Amino acid sequence: MSASGRAVAKLDILYGQPEPNKENNMDLTSSSGFLLALCAVLNMKFDQCLCVIGLLCSSFVAINAATHGRTLLTPLGREDMPHVQLGNLLAARVTLLLVALEAIGAAWMVEQPISSLAWYHPRLREILRNFPKVFVCRWWMGHYMSCTPKRHICWANCRKIGGLDKGPMTAEQRKEIRKTGVKSAKVKVNRSGKKSYTGTSKLRGTGTYPPHFGLRMVKLFPHSGVHLSLTICDLYHAREVSHVVLIT
Repeated sequence: MSASGRAVAKLDILYGQPEPNKENNMDLTSSSGFLLALCAVLNMKFDQCLCVIGLLCSSFVAINAATHGRTLLTPLGREDMPHVQLGNLLAARVTLLLVALEAIGAAWMVEQPISSLAWYHPRLREILRNFPKVFVCRWWMGHYMSCTPKRHICWANCRKIGGLDKGPMTAEQRKEIRKTGVKSAKVKVNRSGKKSYTGTSKLRGTGTYPPHFGLRMVKLFPHSGVHLSLTICDLYHAREVSHVVLIT
């Protein structure tokens, strides 16, 4: 976003430097981190802002279903597991931020991998059903020079978000990206023919949005002023999962 000439302010868990026995004030799961994010939202100029949030997906996507235990009937998953508890907490706090954004009339967008079950989290599902207008867009991140093809989905309160979809990606195009990109997972087939997937060291990096995606957002929302990058991370894995809150 800064490459487009916009001013960028960032909230990122990696920027926080907590002292011993003190919480990271850039961590959304901490009280100070959530209040900092809320203050940023409440200081936005409603007619010139867009908030883009990528919720931590590790405890929501299908590839980890055997671990997190989430289904359409059990959207909260295995609540005895710390990383599932963390995912539920982040989903609830993102919900509160969306309520604040909707109240001030700001545009917002929440992004996830296509297989994510985050939308079935009770808190998120409730507000998405009750907001006046909610739009859904699906696109291939490979169209934005990503290192993997990756199909994504977002929910937003702005119709312009449909401009992210650049159409289908053929099998040949996906194959070409996989040849030149990174290998984010290893596939194994057991004796019964069932496939299992193991993430590689490159998997974490695929959660970062490519520059062309940020530039596309600038084109879709050219009248946004100052840009605030809000990053919602897993405190234990320090994985970047969110970008670009545009504010004035």
